[in-house]
Amino acid sequence: MKRLLAVDIGNTWVHLALFVDGRVKKRFRFATDIIDYFSQLKKISSRVFCDELLVASVVPEGLSKFLASGKRIFMKKIRVIGKDVAVLLVNRYRYPNKLGIDRLLNAYATLRLYGAPAIIIDYGTAVTFDILSKKGEFLGGLILPGLSTSLSSLTQNTALLPKIRLSLPKEFIGRDTKQCILSGVVNGMVLLTNALVTILKEKIGNQATVVATGGDASIIKKSSQVIDVLDKDLTLKAICLLSQSL
Repeated sequence: MKRLLAVDIGNTWVHLALFVDGRVKKRFRFATDIIDYFSQLKKISSRVFCDELLVASVVPEGLSKFLASGKRIFMKKIRVIGKDVAVLLVNRYRYPNKLGIDRLLNAYATLRLYGAPAIIIDYGTAVTFDILSKKGEFLGGLILPGLSTSLSSLTQNTALLPKIRLSLPKEFIGRDTKQCILSGVVNGMVLLTNALVTILKEKIGNQATVVATGGDASIIKKSSQVIDVLDKDLTLKAICLLSQSL
């Protein structure tokens, strides 16, 4: 019985999942920007036993804090994807070493689980649209502000707009400031998603599977008909698949 603790250190959250023989058994998360990683990992270690730790990170400072605390707590070698473990996927990015490891992992998991061609949309702090060709090659994509990032930007850069939490708008034509903002941000992203998927399918093939992941993916999935698969564990599943291939 193989027990893997997969770790995805993102811009906002550190996500962890315990996989037992390839299946998710427990999930955990804590904020990436907290100072005390040791206490968080100590709590998690009291609830899981693992044989292996694999970590992917797009936040260098978060990775450093995780490694410093994780080695003391778990008393195991922690392997870092992209440094100790390679992602075996043909990467056609102009500057391959500058591609975020999360984007490459999402493409890898999509190829293994859902096939190619594919459009992978990650609705996180940033929203990324990434493309797998018919040959299963990573081609590139688009990056734009995430939903919560857009909400924060409106609050920080305007004098009178209120700070609100992301949720589904109750009406398309907002009749108060909160609903106007929610409709603009959420419905704007839905319409943008629909339009970009249409254009991207014209470029790579109408049979392309559209896979959505990320913390805000479920909000968009409720209003967009172009998303075929919602897989919020996509990055963590990629880490598990890499572990199985070692």
